[in-house]
Amino acid sequence: MKKWNLGIIGLIIVLFSSCETDVDLIQSYEPNSFIFGLLDQHADTQFVRVNKAFLGTLSIEEMAAIGDSINYNPGDLQVEINLKSYFNLQGRIIADRDTTIVLEELQRSKQTGFFNNDDYTVFYATTPFPQEENNVNVDYELKVTNLRTGKIISGKTQLVKDARLSRPNSNSSLVSFTKLTNEGYVLLPSFQVEWISTVNAVKHEVYMRFFYDEITLSTNDTVTNNSFDYFVGTTENSGGNPGIKMFTSFSPINFYRAIGQKLETKTGIQRIRPRVQIYMIMANQDFSLYVDASEPSNDINQNKPTYSNLSNGLGIFGARNNSFVTIRDLQFNQGSLELLISLESTRDLSFKQV
Repeated sequence: MKKWNLGIIGLIIVLFSSCETDVDLIQSYEPNSFIFGLLDQHADTQFVRVNKAFLGTLSIEEMAAIGDSINYNPGDLQVEINLKSYFNLQGRIIADRDTTIVLEELQRSKQTGFFNNDDYTVFYATTPFPQEENNVNVDYELKVTNLRTGKIISGKTQLVKDARLSRPNSNSSLVSFTKLTNEGYVLLPSFQVEWISTVNAVKHEVYMRFFYDEITLSTNDTVTNNSFDYFVGTTENSGGNPGIKMFTSFSPINFYRAIGQKLETKTGIQRIRPRVQIYMIMANQDFSLYVDASEPSNDINQNKPTYSNLSNGLGIFGARNNSFVTIRDLQFNQGSLELLISLESTRDLSFKQV
């Protein structure tokens, strides 16, 4: 017992007297970078954002207000994307293209908020990224070079190819949310959207964009393509394999209620030509994992692993495909239009048959 007490006393003396052995948790500054870049072949411009990741002795509020803590100066970085395409010919991988695109700097203004409000730099390229054929793969490699230090950050991704819609029929010009009964038209209990999976698409978010035209009766002026987006559902293809039948569904009753909530009741107008198109936002494996890791945890333990597919840096260089999967507007069929005009949730919106 005496030895134990002496041991404790000796330990306390060592801890309080040995200043030379204190551990400094905030060591000398080591620069790091956080990168966010998503390629989308349907976008006319590709953007990459590069920020500093910081660690210091000040509070987070104080450091976030200092521009040098989060922003690089113009000319500090060079950002490139290298495209290497290859295809399989009789079991052999044949190189087809090796091209490097140097992204340009663009200064943008930031709205007032928590972080520093100075202008910041994004990097962009307007070089078209064409849709790839089935037998062609293209690796897109990001390279960020700090011209002051020589440090290089890199990452690699592949594009997400277009999905092929199977329901509603892409060759049709009509869509039906109803069925005919002895009592007349009623809304379907569920409406299903189906498609065939595509290469590299892991996470799918499906939306329906509702369009209509609005006529001002006093002047006969017409405003076309008024619209809002209705979320249909999310589904995943964990392997990102092509050729798999996928689907998600929604309630037409809730869709009609959403129309009633989104559109303002007006006098002196007439609304015509209700129609929809379906579009998807599809993410590749890297982007899907990054999104999952970034979502808040519902567990008591709030610690979640971070995800990055970059070498020598933090963040994500991934791909998504944001595109319409319908090839034309789908007009409401007769039953769907009749219920849009007559249902309690939508009957005051001045929709008319033409």
